[in-house]
Amino acid sequence: MPFKDRELDLISNLALQHRSLLHLLYIAQFDKLSQRQIEVKEFWESRFRESETKYTRHDLGDGTTVINNFINKNDIDLLVLVNSKHSFLESFLKTTTIDALGLNLKIPFLILQNLAR
Repeated sequence: MPFKDRELDLISNLALQHRSLLHLLYIAQFDKLSQRQIEVKEFWESRFRESETKYTRHDLGDGTTVINNFINKNDIDLLVLVNSKHSFLESFLKTTTIDALGLNLKIPFLILQNLAR
């Protein structure tokens, strides 16, 4: 999904102010990244070149479990996710990762809206 500069600037400023290590977690079912995914990874690394970044790919699984395990293993202090628009039926039938995580997190959780205004 395309990211807006406003959201990226917020993440960048927070990371720089606190001299943070940015963990970029990619959850996928394939070991090899597609050309598009490589471009997105390079974009993130370029966009946050002023901050230390660490890119991790994780096997596909329950998003909530994968993220919680990653937080615990890597001593994460702030979780940032981007909320994207889902269809009405999809939002009605299943609990989103954001909803499930928000109920159980013990760290601050920043949810960015990446929706047209």
